[in-house]
Amino acid sequence: PTPTPTPLPTPVPTAGCESGTYLDGTVCTTCAVGQYSSFDTLPFPTSCKLCPSGRYNTAAGATECTNCAAGKLSSDDRTYCKDCDAGEYNHNNTECRKCEYGKYAPQALTDSCLECLNGSHTNNQTKATTCTPCDAGKYSTKLVSECTSCSIGSHSSSGASQCELCPVGFYAAVTGSSSCIACSAGNYTSVVGSFECTKCEKGTSQGSTGQSDCVQCEKGKFAAQTGSVSCDFCDSKKDSLVGSESCDLANSGYYLANDNGDSKICPNHASCEGGYQVPIPDYDYWVDRTKHEFVGDVYKCSRDTCQRNSINSSCWQIDQFANTTCSSDELQCTEGAMGPLCGSCHDGYVFQAVLNECRVCGEVQIVSYILFGSVMALALIIVVYFLMGDVYGIKQWWIIRFLLNLERGSLKVLWVTYQIIVSSSYALGVQFPSPFSGMLGFLSIFSFDFLALKCFSEGNDAYYNTIYLWCALPIVLTAVIIGVGVFRLPFRLKDSTQVAEEQFNKIKNTHIWLVLLLSYVVLPPVSNKQLQVFDCIDISGNRYLRADTAIDCDASDYLIFRGIIILFIGVYQMIPILWMILLYQKRDALSPKTSSYDTRLAMFIRDNNSDLASLRFLFVDYKCSKWWFEIADMYRRIIFLSIIPLVSSNPATRASFGCILAIMSVAYFREEQPYRFEFTNTIAHIAQFCILITIYGALTIETSSMISFGLKGHLLGYVLVFLNLIVAILALWLAFVSFKKQKRLQELKELKAALNEDTRGFTQNKYNTTFEALWKHSVPSSHTLVFYYTSYQQALIARKSGIVAQRKFNGIPLTLRQPLASTESEFKVFGENGEEGKVFKDFPNEEALVLSLPKQFLEPLKGFEEDDGL
Repeated sequence: PTPTPTPLPTPVPTAGCESGTYLDGTVCTTCAVGQYSSFDTLPFPTSCKLCPSGRYNTAAGATECTNCAAGKLSSDDRTYCKDCDAGEYNHNNTECRKCEYGKYAPQALTDSCLECLNGSHTNNQTKATTCTPCDAGKYSTKLVSECTSCSIGSHSSSGASQCELCPVGFYAAVTGSSSCIACSAGNYTSVVGSFECTKCEKGTSQGSTGQSDCVQCEKGKFAAQTGSVSCDFCDSKKDSLVGSESCDLANSGYYLANDNGDSKICPNHASCEGGYQVPIPDYDYWVDRTKHEFVGDVYKCSRDTCQRNSINSSCWQIDQFANTTCSSDELQCTEGAMGPLCGSCHDGYVFQAVLNECRVCGEVQIVSYILFGSVMALALIIVVYFLMGDVYGIKQWWIIRFLLNLERGSLKVLWVTYQIIVSSSYALGVQFPSPFSGMLGFLSIFSFDFLALKCFSEGNDAYYNTIYLWCALPIVLTAVIIGVGVFRLPFRLKDSTQVAEEQFNKIKNTHIWLVLLLSYVVLPPVSNKQLQVFDCIDISGNRYLRADTAIDCDASDYLIFRGIIILFIGVYQMIPILWMILLYQKRDALSPKTSSYDTRLAMFIRDNNSDLASLRFLFVDYKCSKWWFEIADMYRRIIFLSIIPLVSSNPATRASFGCILAIMSVAYFREEQPYRFEFTNTIAHIAQFCILITIYGALTIETSSMISFGLKGHLLGYVLVFLNLIVAILALWLAFVSFKKQKRLQELKELKAALNEDTRGFTQNKYNTTFEALWKHSVPSSHTLVFYYTSYQQALIARKSGIVAQRKFNGIPLTLRQPLASTESEFKVFGENGEEGKVFKDFPNEEALVLSLPKQFLEPLKGFEEDDGL
């Protein structure tokens, strides 16, 4: 066809080229193979077109291109069709395109390449023919040219589409980790995806690898460092809580001794439950809670005022020492007690020896008043009897008759023995088991502790004032006795001179006897109270008075008080010295020369010596040669009561010293037998054994050796009660026997007095034969018969009560002349008061007492001839 004319004229004429050619200038040229031309309008193409991709032709001058077969793609020159290369794909049959990153084609593909699966990549290349799996430690998703390294805390295996977080107990410290590393022993991770392990905290450990946590150390173990593989055992003294980084607790049976955490073994007589608990003292023991470092010193309480109160156990923790609600007195002391060793009583309370504890003053004073009143009533009866005679028939009361028949030496033995035994608990610093401790409390009357003098004073000076009262009261009582004696004298001196002199001596002797009795009774307990002032004990480096631990022995007020008491001690210790001086001055009269060959005669002479009457209390119960024994025994009592506590602070040492003294006493009383009567010496000897056994019992308690003798606790207490009652039972039994004997002798005297009526009116021959029989069978050569002429009634009284010596004659006027010896002779007979009597010519109507006396007792009566037989 003719080309369509151009709308405008052309500079040259238009050629008429056909399809398949192109206009090359003015010449129509055939299109080359692979090209084509096709036109139906002007202008003519000046070049042929390359066949579109996917088409081709094989002949020149083509007007169109042929489509390649499916899957084929034209060559670059479009002269033929071919397949795409591996790693390429046929895009719309127009071109081979390289596979993009993340895609591949193992052979030519149509339209697109295959996508690499997750976990693979094209190695950062296009036209990939295959996908390469990601290396371990890397991962990929679709359409990636290369794998991505796993982040820290994660890992992957080869061909992974994603990284996995490390499980607990494992970690990945670097990127691209192919696996997670297990935490080593002593380390852990508790979360997934960890890039590092955490060391076990202090107090925990982990012995295995790959663990999610650490295990707390068990009780009794610790881990001082982080990252511990195992927990270490605490040493035997220490303990710890679960999860402890150190052993800062005490093990059971130990306690923390200081703030540094040093652990020490639990002291004796205390319990230690371990932990932060300090030693809790056993019953009857005490610890100093003022400072932590003192709690290991456990002290024995000398009273029943210490208790074990562990109810509020929190108060026994270290951190509670400064807690004001945890009062040491409330925790360790019974009601009313306070201070170190609970050895002091609060105001309003007084220590009562019967119960060995602090009691309310009101309760104790009632009992004290009853006891004191009973003692004073008995004392008043005795005083009335001695001062006024048997005006109220006192002597006939059975109890008075019993007491009067109880030999005074035995009474002294009982008094001295129980005074020593009662003091043994304090003197030795040993607490005896019950029931013996109860017995000692009951017998505290021998030490006058029932007076409760502390109740009369309160405040810080209560103890000082109590001791002042102890020192002052005996002095006041002595002044009262002397004052009453002086007051009585003027009334007695109104009588005649001779009677006044006799009454003066009687009053003087009576009141001296009372003063001596008072000093005998109170000197040992008062000395004990005085010397207690020097008995200080060491508690945690401080010194306290053992009798009242509220007193600081280093305080200035105590030092002043001690100086005053030293003066009182000097006054009281002069008493036995004064006794010795008075007795020494009369030593010849106290021990007559006859004592060397006739002790009974010597005692008779001594006892009837009027010059010694005022001092009879000090010697009458002892042999003549032992006139000094009362002084020695007084100092023996003072040593047992007051000196033994000062020997040592160790109770065992005190008890040992006491045993030595007791053994010496046993030996002395056995060998010397100082008392005048044999049975009194027997009682005294047994009493020394009781003292020895009591003190030895204290020694066994303190040294815990009583177990080896099979004596435990109360059994020892019962043994001591039994043994110490022997002395009292024996003395009372002998007194009862003596009482019955005296009663029987009295009955026999009354019976003989009645029979004597039959002897009146004897003939001269009857008298002669009677006296011949007396001379032959009843009168030894050293004796002679003498006659005391008086009325029958007076003779009966004399037989019951004895013959009163007459001061004028310094004795008793007697005669050697028998009744009816001569009806012619006559002589003067003196009456009871020495006045001149009647003149008798005959004897039958005059009664007489017939006596057999040692000849050396008789002296011729002045004013009469020796032949008068007077």
